[in-house]
Amino acid sequence: MSFKKYIIVMVIATIFALAGFGFVLFNIDPYETGALGFILFYSTLFFSSVGMLSLIMFVFRWIFNKSQPIFTLIIKSFRHGILLSILMAVFLVLQQLELLTWWNMSLIIAVVITVEFFFASHKPGRKLI
Repeated sequence: MSFKKYIIVMVIATIFALAGFGFVLFNIDPYETGALGFILFYSTLFFSSVGMLSLIMFVFRWIFNKSQPIFTLIIKSFRHGILLSILMAVFLVLQQLELLTWWNMSLIIAVVITVEFFFASHKPGRKLI
């Protein structure tokens, strides 16, 4: 996939995810809906934040880091967007369940940092495991 096609697909997918999130946010009552409403809320929030964070981080990397190839910037931005969105969604679920404490946050952040170090240390052409 070319760079231009990737950006177009990401923008369109992010717009659809944001539209879905807006629909869920304004049309689903959390007091009347069951688990399906919360699943829709968190999934649309996750996908819209992945799209927004990936695009924003890519633009900043593209502006400030011209030395790396574009596909490397895209991969890093997408990976960081996914990791930050997972972090945000997990924090929000734990907060909803009243289980979010400082040590839970520390452990979850440590796991995300470990996953990022694992992927950052991976060299192309080497097997991951």
